[in-house]
Formats: sequence, C-alpha cells, structure tokens
Amino acid sequence: MEVLYMLISSLLPAVLLIGYVRYRDRRRPEPMMRIIQAVIYGLFSAFLAVPLAMALEGLVYSSGYGIFAVLPFVRGVFSAFVGAAIPEESMKLLMLWLMLRNCDDFDEAMDGIVYAVCIGMGFAGLENVLYVFQSEDGWATTALMRSLLAVPGHYIFAVLMGFFYSLAHFYPRRYRKYRYFIWLAPVLAHGIYDAILMVGAEHELLSMLSYIPLVIFCVWMHRFCLKRFAHAERLDEDTADIATFCAAVSQEQFLRTPHRPM
Repeated sequence: MEVLYMLISSLLPAVLLIGYVRYRDRRRPEPMMRIIQAVIYGLFSAFLAVPLAMALEGLVYSSGYGIFAVLPFVRGVFSAFVGAAIPEESMKLLMLWLMLRNCDDFDEAMDGIVYAVCIGMGFAGLENVLYVFQSEDGWATTALMRSLLAVPGHYIFAVLMGFFYSLAHFYPRRYRKYRYFIWLAPVLAHGIYDAILMVGAEHELLSMLSYIPLVIFCVWMHRFCLKRFAHAERLDEDTADIATFCAAVSQEQFLRTPHRPM
C-alpha cells in the first residue's frame, strides 16, 4: 500500500497541472489521445536528456573550461545549466517539435502551451517518481517539496516554451524576433531555478536561505506565465473573430450573387 501512496504522490501534481491547462483551453480543448501522446513524448525526453547531459559535461571538461567548476558557486551554476537546464529543455523542445510538425489539432496559440505543458509534466512525473522512490523513509517530505517547487517549475518552463512556439508558428512576421525564446526562455528560467538550489547546497546556511529567493522567483514566474496565458487567449479570440467575420462576409456575398437555376 505504501508503494501506491508513493506513486500517487509522485504523479498527482503533474496530473493536476495538466487538468488546469486543459481547463484554460476549454473553449476548444485538445483530444485526449493527443494529451496522452504528449505525456508519452515527455517520458521519452527524460530518457534522452540523461545521455545528452553526460555528453555536454564531458565535452566542457575535456575542453578545459570545466576547471572553473571547481569553485563552489560556479560549480552550482555549471551543474544547473550544463547538467540540467540545457539538455532537459532541449529534449523537451525536440519532442514538442516532433509532435506538432504534422499535428492537425495544433491550430491555436493556446495549443502550443497545452502540448508543451503535457510534455513537461510527462518529464516531471517520471523525474518525481525516481526522486520519491529513491528517498525511502523520507519519501513523503520529498514528494511534498517537489510538488510545491520542482513540478510547478517544470510547468513554468513548459508554458514559456509553448507560448513562444505558438507565436513563432502562427505569427512568424509579427513575432519573428521571439523565435529564439522558444529555447532560450525555458533554459534561462530552468537554469536560474536550479542555480539557486545548487549554489545554496554548497553551504548549510545558504541552503536554508536559498528557499527565499527561490519562492520569490517561482511566484514571479507564475505571474509571468499567467500573463502569457491571457495573451494566448486574446490571440485566439481575435483569430476566431476574424474567421467568423470572413465567413459572414463570404456568405453574404454568396447570397447576393445571382445564380442560374440548375
């Protein structure tokens, strides 16, 4: 029975966040099979991120730049970006591109956020299971802390990726300069998040104090993501209004045009 509780506590935060993003997309929700497919893609991204992280760290150390990672604070930042943010967000983006490149259901700005979040929650869910089951007797504390910080963190990174992906896809001329943010925004957010934790882990006092800037950063990013939700919803509403107007004009022109009897 304890194993079941551990599994539920690991996966429940990801499931709830998927439910929330589907609620935000309730005007034209995505098919459930697509949601499941995105979560599976997220699981694959987790498996692919591990060898990429090892390759990147080996490359940096072999090039000689890894010598800077011996410094305590630099080591935390190095691990945050090279060992986590860059490989993980790169693999998530690869899975998002593979899924949406020929996806007929990807027809709104909000859809990019939905699919990115589902991929991110697939990644976070698997990562959560591994951390919780490795904690043994302390699994409840680990599950609670990760449900409050780590899983919402992956959710925030995914919202950023999906939002900018939609802008670049649907509005390439208007938002051309933002196409670089598809990868850069989640990597920076993820790297800063992990760097706060890893730098704090270098000293016991810093470890206790690091949660203060971490919570502040997460709250700020959450508010930023809510604005991205609102922006995507406005874009979809404007597109729907234009489509409705064009359809009405076309119908009116058709009715006014004389037609020969068959």
